[in-house]
This record gives sequence, structure tokens and C-alpha cells, in this order.
Amino acid sequence: MEKIKKIIAVILITAITFTGVDVSTVKASVLSSGKLNTAGTINWEITSDGVLTISGSGTPKSYSSAADLPWNAYREKIKKIQINTDTTGVKNMSFWFSGCKNLTYINRFPDNVENIKYTFRGCTSLEKVPQIPFTVVNMKATFDGCTALKCIPEYEAYCVSNWSYTYRNCSSLEFAFVPVSYPVTSIKSMFQGCTNLNAIVIFNGCIQLKKEECTDLFTDAAMAKGKEINLFGLDYSESVVRNLLDAEYGKVTYRGVIKSGTNSYGVSSDGKMGFAYANDTKYMCISGNEKTAISSLFEKFTGQADVRYINISSGITELPDNAFKGFYSLKNINLPSGLKGIGNGVFRECAALEHVILPAELEKIGDEAFYGCSGMDSMYIPENIKSIGKDAFKGVSSDFYLECRADSVMVQQYAYENGIVCRYPKAISITYRGNVTEGCKIDENSFESIKLVYSDGTKVDIPFENLVIDEYEIVAGDNVITAHYGDFTTTFNVTGAEKSIVGLTAVYDNESEPCIEGGSIDTSSIAVIAEYDNNTKKYLKYGGITGQEGTISDAGYYTIDSYSLVISKDGSENKITIRAGVTGGSPVSKTTTLNIPAVKKSVIGLSASYIGGEIVEGMGLNVDNIVAFVNFNNGTKERVLFSGEYNKYGLDINTNYIIKDEKVDNSDDFPISGEYKYSIDAYEIRKGDNRISVWCSNMSASFSVTGIDKSQTGITATYNGNVIEDAELDMDKLDVYVTYNNGTIEQIADKSVISLAENYVIKQGDNYVDVIYTDMYTSKQYRCSVYVKGVEKTPVKITNVIPVRTDIVEGERYSEIEYNLTVLYDNGKEYDVIMKYNMAGYVKAGINKIKVNYRELEYEAEFNAEEFVPVIVTSVGTEAPDKLEKGMGIMLSVTSNSQAALEGKEINWSSSNTNVVKVSGTGMVTAVNYGETDITATVNGRNAVYHVEVPIPEIVGIDAVYTKRVLEDTELDVNDLRIRLILANDDTIEPEEINGIGFEDGYVIKPGKNSVNVYYIDSETSVKYECTVEVEGIEKTPVKILDIKPVRDNIVAGEPLHTLEFAADILYDNDKIYSEIIKYSGKGFATEGINKVTVAYKNVEKEAEFNGEKFIPKIFRENKSDVPSEVLMDEKIKLAVTGNSESAIENKPVEWRSSDENVIKVSDNGELELIGGGTADITVYVNGETTKVTIRVLVTATDLKIENDDITMSAGTSWNIKYNLVPEKSNEMITWVSQNTDIATVSKDGVIEAKNIGVCKITGTTEMGIIREIKLTIRKEATNVELNYSKAYIIKGKTLKLKYLIPEGMHTGSVSWISGNKNIANVTSAGKVVAKGVGATIITVKTAGGKTAKCKVYVRTNPSKITLNKANVTLKKGKAYKLKYSIPKNSYVSKITWSTGNAKVATISSAGVIKAKKTGTTIIKVKTNNGKIARCKVKVVKNTKS
Repeated sequence: MEKIKKIIAVILITAITFTGVDVSTVKASVLSSGKLNTAGTINWEITSDGVLTISGSGTPKSYSSAADLPWNAYREKIKKIQINTDTTGVKNMSFWFSGCKNLTYINRFPDNVENIKYTFRGCTSLEKVPQIPFTVVNMKATFDGCTALKCIPEYEAYCVSNWSYTYRNCSSLEFAFVPVSYPVTSIKSMFQGCTNLNAIVIFNGCIQLKKEECTDLFTDAAMAKGKEINLFGLDYSESVVRNLLDAEYGKVTYRGVIKSGTNSYGVSSDGKMGFAYANDTKYMCISGNEKTAISSLFEKFTGQADVRYINISSGITELPDNAFKGFYSLKNINLPSGLKGIGNGVFRECAALEHVILPAELEKIGDEAFYGCSGMDSMYIPENIKSIGKDAFKGVSSDFYLECRADSVMVQQYAYENGIVCRYPKAISITYRGNVTEGCKIDENSFESIKLVYSDGTKVDIPFENLVIDEYEIVAGDNVITAHYGDFTTTFNVTGAEKSIVGLTAVYDNESEPCIEGGSIDTSSIAVIAEYDNNTKKYLKYGGITGQEGTISDAGYYTIDSYSLVISKDGSENKITIRAGVTGGSPVSKTTTLNIPAVKKSVIGLSASYIGGEIVEGMGLNVDNIVAFVNFNNGTKERVLFSGEYNKYGLDINTNYIIKDEKVDNSDDFPISGEYKYSIDAYEIRKGDNRISVWCSNMSASFSVTGIDKSQTGITATYNGNVIEDAELDMDKLDVYVTYNNGTIEQIADKSVISLAENYVIKQGDNYVDVIYTDMYTSKQYRCSVYVKGVEKTPVKITNVIPVRTDIVEGERYSEIEYNLTVLYDNGKEYDVIMKYNMAGYVKAGINKIKVNYRELEYEAEFNAEEFVPVIVTSVGTEAPDKLEKGMGIMLSVTSNSQAALEGKEINWSSSNTNVVKVSGTGMVTAVNYGETDITATVNGRNAVYHVEVPIPEIVGIDAVYTKRVLEDTELDVNDLRIRLILANDDTIEPEEINGIGFEDGYVIKPGKNSVNVYYIDSETSVKYECTVEVEGIEKTPVKILDIKPVRDNIVAGEPLHTLEFAADILYDNDKIYSEIIKYSGKGFATEGINKVTVAYKNVEKEAEFNGEKFIPKIFRENKSDVPSEVLMDEKIKLAVTGNSESAIENKPVEWRSSDENVIKVSDNGELELIGGGTADITVYVNGETTKVTIRVLVTATDLKIENDDITMSAGTSWNIKYNLVPEKSNEMITWVSQNTDIATVSKDGVIEAKNIGVCKITGTTEMGIIREIKLTIRKEATNVELNYSKAYIIKGKTLKLKYLIPEGMHTGSVSWISGNKNIANVTSAGKVVAKGVGATIITVKTAGGKTAKCKVYVRTNPSKITLNKANVTLKKGKAYKLKYSIPKNSYVSKITWSTGNAKVATISSAGVIKAKKTGTTIIKVKTNNGKIARCKVKVVKNTKS
């Protein structure tokens, strides 16, 4: 028994410790039982654990409603249904289990049942249904309202004719098999209300239905939520399946045909998931909501490699590891919303998979999830992702990239670490083309582009419908509109086109101030109204004169055509054209005219101004700069000219400054008056402001002129004489003059205030030098340029000569050396001159003296020359290598510290060892052998030496030959080995000595060809080189067996001798001893005691002896485990026998016996048949020996049912725990334990004693570890009770739920409800009040402790009508009035609704108060909750003042 407990403990979540407390077996009690037929041959029984058992033969009677069933009173207690196999006579099960809302399981249907109409209607807890027999013909509303049912398994109900309402309102149903066939009469509303339906498989035959029998098939089903129902046919043609549907059914899609026998559809073993696969379209649907079932779905399915499309319904939160591994042709999969995890290798090697849209809720992608999906080029990672596994995207397309949000740092880091391109959206870009008329909306077809811009510069189109555009109003001109897409916002420009004007109306109203001839119109007196093509009108603003500054395109303005007013009393001579709209383009502007009256103009004054700027004091005015006007009352003016009069009042003026030219600048286009001229008063311009008066026809005007001081304006300069090249100017020869603003000049005598610009250089020919004059009073500087002529400079003396180079070497030519001469010129400056010395010969080492000539000058100089040093280099000038490879050639050359000294000199070459390196007369060097030598080059009397080595190349390997044959298993001699060293240049040499040559350890010479590893260690580099050598081995021969014994010590009597093996030590002709295992070839069996046999090996033999042990048999289970002392009733056990030697019983007869066949029977092959509880000995006879085992048979429980697992008690009371074991024949004992004995104790029989107030847990445990818990609450008995209503109104025929309340922390037992008058209102044991008749009564609740609470109940009827106190009301605007309503006596209304027909005229409050708003008439209505209405007509009149 203890071993069985250990096995069960592995499965349990909580480890159970068994104690020594006595336990007893408690069976579920029978609640009720009876017969289903008059003959009494069909029985039913319901037990306290909720199991309804139906058994027996015969035909039960039929029932027309669920209420007629004999177990109707226990309907809500039924949890499981057990139908035994002998119920073959049951054919009609209509209504049998209808309304069993707690039913979760039924084991089977009777074999011959035909009618299961309404059988499970309203079984809201039923999740799984059994196989439906093929005999069923009527399934009307069978599963109607089974809201927990998820999947319907395949069944063979091929004869069903009525499918109407079968699965109606199965709101959890996702997957269904429907075997519709001929003759079907109705499938009406079959899936109505199946709001989660995903896939249906319809199969077996052809049906022909009228349209009316298919109505509401999918009403309110999944497509009502925008989902899609996938329809499959089994061996159907598409056209036949489509006959089941009609366009009105919505989004039902035919997916293809499933071929029979392909295991391409099915439901998981737990009934929670289903799948269907169409072999022709390669489309698969998976439905359900349990991730653990996915892997089991495809256990028999063999078409994984062909599936191309998969649709998974919502509800699945995780895809398990390797879920779709091997779906090589899968191209597209629809993952469900709510999916949070994709396991490891889910889509591994799905090479055809192109694109997967990951749900927004996804948090995890497992290792190698998309490994090898080579057809996939991109994937968007949603923002909720938390982890991506190793190699999740390894082996995808070479162009693959990840896409994510900009703030998805984890995804971007993963991509970076795994070498994957990652991009994320950064912005949106929108361009709109075309214009939009002001006030209109934009056209979605006029967008030039709507793009989502990614981090890598990629741009992707965004559908217009995915944009969110802020509210806007198009106006004429530029419009900036804001748009949003996801987290991004941008703006785009739209040009608003002006709306068109179709008509103009103009009115002029200005009688008090008439217009004046030649004047302008007062536009504030003009009202212009524009009529637009959109039937709107608008007052326009004045926008100017047409064609001038007033040209406009804005429809909000008008312009007036150019006009000239003349004297006109009625305005008929002054027709003014008014224009609006675009004046220069399309649409054409609209016009209207006005008649403007005008009166004669008159002079109102004279005005004058001076436009000549400032005047130097003492100077006169220029009349060309005097502008004078005569001004008229119409706002116009005329230009008047100078009369020539300067001295109107006899004043003396200096007329020398007056310019009497009467030319007038009339650029302002003012008319020149021929009637008027002006004269000027006498004046004198002084420094400051000067007022000048002018006169014209008794009118005067004045203007201001500013007088300013005389001032310097600049300087001029001249230079007297020439200047030698690169010499300085003589200031005494420079004359400088100041110029003034009145045109005079003045020479500057003080040369200290004159300077020249820095860094000027005089060259031969023309020169211009900047002269600067600084005003000593104002510190202001004036500049000008002076002309100077430059003449050539002449050399006077050589002051020094040095060579340009300091590194002159002996042997260089004098004529190639450059010298730097320092020469003094007649301008007093020295200059450097570079030149070569024109002299033959070569430079000598040490001091050299020469004479240098420059133009007419001569100078003797000397310099020091270095000694010539030759150096050997390669012919390309690089350093000569110190090592050469054998056979290698190289061309040498000579360089030195002066190439000029080397040029043209003869070079002689020689080698100190021509056996190693040879050198030609041209410097060609050739390495002919390994060694060292010196190469000498003689030039210019001096030698250059180059030392070179020809090293032995690197050893890259060895080759070897063994010269003798060798006896098997002997050692090799290094003296018989010939080694050659292989060099890097493929040359070979032999080592100088055998030191460092040897054989690798571990070789063994065998007969025939042997390969042995040989090595050579270089003594200089310590590098080890290896190769193999072939050695021919000669087979060794045994000479003598020295010792022999059995391999095993435990040889058992009865074992065949030919199975024995012996270990022998044998001497061979190579003088070595070997251990060999020799199998005995003789016949016979081992006996108990001493045994002697002769053992032969090849050409030698020897006698061996051994001791035979006694055979001891042993019984064990067929699976090699020990036989348990206790077994469960349902266990399958097969025994076998072994012993201390299995070969001793091989092919020997075996006999089995049982000591009690009422407990256990045993077959000839050791298989046990468990008959009943008890103990029996099982004995085996074999090979002349016997043994036995004792086994106890135990009947276990599958469930422990607690009738009430949440108990509340009062302190001091007791409670007997009610429970039962399933099955009833189980004899397991229950151990009851209280977690807190201070609060409550529990006896071994399950009696609870309440001790103190508190909460504790009571635990019941079966022998096999089934645990059930009871929550126990012990409280104080309630000291008072209250009701949720103290007074209530109820409409006759309606109900009211009363609830009692007791003080928190207290308890009471059962309560009783009492009605004072049951004819008025009755009350149920649950506190439900039912209104019977009109009147009032008291409802009382009473606790177990005698405490009471009361509620007064008034029973009323719904009002038959409602009336108002006024049918008509007249109110003045702004006044208020309260309406009152009334209803018949003994009626009651719970809600009154007031409403007004026109809230602009009058409003009504929830209290019935009318408020008058605007003159007019409206209707006020009052409505009861049962629809009765009364009306009042309200008239609102003006509130006239008295």
C-alpha cells in the first residue's frame, strides 16, 4: 500500500501525510429513485453527489415537457449522468435533461435512441457531448442554450431530419461537425446566437431544402461582430454546400472539401478544441481556447506538409512548442487576438510562410520560433513584446527586416545583436494637390501622397481612411490642416479657391454731404451685397479702385472702376461701376452701377514744401525744389508755378542765388494751374531752421528749410619727382590739399598730420600710394591716392656667397652646385640671388675654394665637402634582404649619401663564397646553396659590403620507410627506420643524426599491414613533425594455456553448459601471455556441486572445474518491477518468474496457482484477473522449485463529494459532514482534520463541534490522497435583524425581493417569512414577495433566535390614465407655471417623464414647471412608466409693457 501512495503522491499538487487516525467509508446517499415504465424494467436513481443513473431494458414512456420527468425536483442538483449499456429499448429522450444547469457530463446515449429533441436545452454547464448514435432522427433544440459547449465532435447522425434550433445560443461554440443528409426537413436557426462560431464541417450526402427552412441559420452569429464563419464540406462539391447558404446570412465563407479517411478534421480528447482541413484549397481552421490541446489535434493528421492557410479563432493565448513545425507549405496564418506567447520552434522550417501579423497583445516569441522561414521578408513586432528567443529569425529571407515602434528599444537591441535590419516609423508625410473651394471639404482622391516614413528612409502608403483629420474650415488662400496617424501628427497645405459671386446689389445713402466735382466718393455711404453661387449673401468691404491698388481676388471685397465726378444734381451724369470677384481672371467679376450726385468744387487754401534738402548757410534756394499747390474742397489740388517775384514787400535779397528756371517736375501727375502763380518773401539762409513764405491770390503758406555750416569734404595730393624701385617716398616732395562742400580747396602746410598707407612698395612704372590726412580738431581722417613714377634699382656690391646645400659630397660636379649671393643695391637694400658656379671638375673631400661673378661684380668663396659613402641596395632602391632562398636571384645596385657623386661611376662586384651565392658584373646575385657570404661593391675608390644568408627552409613534414617485417605485438627498432625531412620549398634532406627520431606510444603490431605514427623533433626549434610508416606484421601463435576458470562465479544448476564462458591465460610464440575469453562448445547442463569440463582454444586445450549453485525462483511483474503487496481494483497486472539465473529456467515449464480465486484468478501466462477485494497467495512452480507472493486487492475512489463545503455555524452547535465516495463500492477511509481545534473539532466520523467564534478549515483526505476542504465560519447568534425595505409599493402581479440583514460578524440559522394577508401579498421562503390583490399588508422575517423585522407592502395597479390640472395654458414670454398630474385611486406610478414639443417656445422641468421662452405654441406631454400620456397646449405671447 505504501508503494501505491508514493506513486499517487507524484501526481498530487500537495504532498499528503497519512496519520494513524481511524477512518470510515461514507457512501453517497440516495436522494430519490423510481421507474420509467409501467413494467418497472427501466430504473433511475439520483444520489447526493449529483449522479443520475439510468439502467434496465424496455421502452420508457414519452414526456411532453421537462416538468413531467420524475427527477424534475432534483434537476438543479444533477451534475453527471450515467446511462448503462442495457438501455437499448430507450428511443425517445425528449426533454429528459432540459434545464439541468449544473450538468457537466454524460457518459453515453442509449444505442437505439431516435428522438433527442430538447434533451439538453438550458444545460449551461455542459462542455462536452458524447457520440450521438446514427439512429437519431430528431435533434430539434437538442443543445439550445448550452452556453458552455465549445466544440462538437464528429458523430454519425446521418438520419437526422430536423436540425432546427439544435445549437441556438451556444455562445461558446467555436467548432461544429454537422452530418446533414437526406431527408433533412429544416435547419432553421440551427446556429442562431452562436456569437463565437468559427468553423463548421458539413458532410455525408446531399440535401435539398427550401429557403424558408434555412432562415435565421446564422442570425446573430459571429459575423454580426465582424467575424467570419468558415464552412467546410466532406466529399462535397462546392456548389452543393453553397446551397445551404443564402446571401442574407452574412460573412460565411466556403473553404473547400475534406476528403474522407484523411484524418483531416477532428476534436481534441478533452472536447475543447477542433480543426478542419480542406484538401483541395489547403485551408485549415483551428477553433477552441486551450493551448494544451493544439499538439494533440494533429496526432493522426498526416497532411502537415500540404497546408497553406491556417485560421485560428480567438481565445488561444499561447502556441505551444513546435505547434506547426513541419508545415512546409504554410503560406499564411491568421493569429488570434489575445495571443500572448509563441513557443519554441512553433513555425520552424515553414519555408513558404511569407508574412505573419502578430497580435497586439503578444508578449513572448520563443527560441527558433521562425527558424528557417526563408520566404519571410519582414515582421512587425507589437509594442507589448517582452522577450524574443535565441535564433527566433535565423534562416529567414536575406532581405528580412524587423519593424517596430520608435520606443521599442528591446526590439531594436535584439535586432542589432542578431545582425537583423530593424526599422521603425518616424513620421508621416502628406501632399495634397488641387484647390478646394472655400467652405467645402477636401477630396480623398486629390491627395498626391500619404506616406508613413520609416527610420531607414522607406516610405509606405497610408490609406486615407486610416487618417484622423482635425476639424477645419477651408478659407480662400492657404489652409494648414492637421492630420494624425497612430502616434504621429503632421500638417499639409490646401489652397482654398474663392467662391463665385453670381450677383451684386449696391445702395448709396449720403444726402447730407453730397459729393464734389472732381472729388472722391464716400465709400462708407455705399452698401454692396454679394450673392454667391452657394445661395449665400454677404456685405462686401471696399477694396479700392479697379485696376489700380484696389485690384483684388478676395470675394469679401468690392472695387469701383475709375471715375471723375462732374456737377450733376441727380447723378445721372455720374454712373459709377462697382465690381466684385476676380478682376483679371476666372470667374469673371460681377458688376452693378450707382448714380452719384455732385456739386461744384471751391478753393480752400495754399500749401508749399521744399524738396531740395539742406542748404549751406548763405546760399540761395532752387525754385525747382519748391512745390506749391492750390487745394480744393473736393480733396484735389493743382500745382502752381513761380511768378518770378522775390521782393513783394521791397526787401533786399541776394538774387544771385535764385534760379529763375520755370521748369516744373510734375512726376506726381498733378494738374498745373494756368490761373494761379506764387511769389516768395525776401529771405536769407542762416544755420538752423529757416521759415520761407509764399503768396498766391491773397493766400499764403510757408515751408521750412534747414541751413548747415560750411564743412570739409575730402583731400587731393600730388608728388614731385621719380622714386627708385623699392625705395620710400620723400614727404617734402608731397603736396596735400583739403576740399570743402562749397567747392573751395586749401593746401596743408603741417606735414605732421599727413601719413602714407603701410606696406606700400614702389615698382618700376606707375604706382598709386594712399595718402591719409587727420583733422587735428575732429580726429576725422580723409584719404586719397597720389601718383608716383618708379625707376629701376642697380647692384653695387656682393657682400656674401654660400652654397645653397650644406651636404655637398666629394665627387659631385662643380657645375651642378647652386650658391646663394647677398647683393647690395643703390636703393640701400640687400637682396639674395641664387645661381650655379660655371666650372669643370669634381668636388674634393674637405675645403674647396671658388670665384663667383654676378653681372659686373666678383666674389671669392669657400665650402667644406663630405666624404663619399656607397651603400648596396636592390635595383629598385629598397634595402637588400639579409636572407635569400636557395635558387633565388636578385639584382643589386649602389646608392650613396650623394647621388650626384655616384652618377656615371663604374661599379665592381665580388662574392666572398661563390659556393653559396654568385654575383655577376652587373650586380645580379644568385643563391646556389645553403650558407652565408659577403657581397662587395667598389665605386669611386670606396667599398660597400652586403652580408647575405641562404637559410635552410622551414621543415614542413617528414617521410619514413620501415625496412623489416615484424612479429605481431612486438616493438619496432628505430635503426630500421629511414627518415627524410620535407622542406617548405619541396626540397628534402636527411637529418644529420637519429637523435629526436622515434615511434608514438600506443601502437600495436597486428598481422598484415600496420600504420605506425613516427615523429622527428627538430633540435633547434623543438618542433615535432609526424608521419605514418607502413609495417608488415606476422601473426603470433598460441603455445600453451597456463590458467583457466569460469567468467562467472554464480553458475546455477540447470544452466546449459554451452552458454558458459571461461577466462584463460595463454602463452604465445612472441613470448607474451594473453588473457582470452573462451566459450564452451560442449553439451549438457550444470549440476549442483563440482563440475569438470575440458576447454579447447585453437591448437591447445586444458581441463577446468567450477561449483554449481542451487536454483532459487522469484516472482516479479512483467515490467521487471517488484510485485506490490497492495493493488488497485482497476490495475492490470501480469506476473513473470525469474530466479538467480534466467537461463536455468529457459524453455522450462511454469505453473501458476491462486490461493483464493474469489479475490484473484491467475492464467497460465501469469496474468492476474482481479475479482474482488481481499487477499490471495500467488504460487509459481518451475525447475523443480516453488515460491509465492501475497497480494491485497484495494477498490479506490475517483472522487470525494462534500455536500456543503462552506459552512457557517453558531458557537456551541454541531454539524454532521455529509459526503459520498465515487464509485459507491469504494472502501477507502476518510481522515478528517481541523486546522484549529480551539475554534472547532471534528471526529473520525465527520461530526463538527463548534467551540469558539472564528474561521478555520476542515480537511478530508482519502487513502489515495484525494483532498477536499470545508470552510468553517463560527459566529455569534444574531442579536437583531433588519430588512432592505421598511415600506414598498408593488404593482399587482409583480414581485419584490426582500433581503434580511443581520449585524456584521453574527450568524443565524434558517429564517422564516410571514405575510399578514396572503390575499394581498404572499412571500416565499427566499423572501420573494408576490403581489396578489390591491391593499396593504405586513411582511415579517423571523430569525432562528426569534428576532424579527417588518416591511409594510402596498399593492397597487398600473394607472389606467393620467390627467393634468390644465389642458391649455397661456404664458407671457419669460414667465413660468407648474403643472400638476393625477392618477386613479389605488394605482401607482414609479416614473413620470415630461417633454416639450418645441423647446424654443417653452421648456418643462422634471418637476413639471413650464418656462416660456419665445412667442409661439407647443405641446407639453407627461408620460407614465406604463405608457399613459396626458397633454397640455401652451401658448407663449409677448410680454408687453404697461
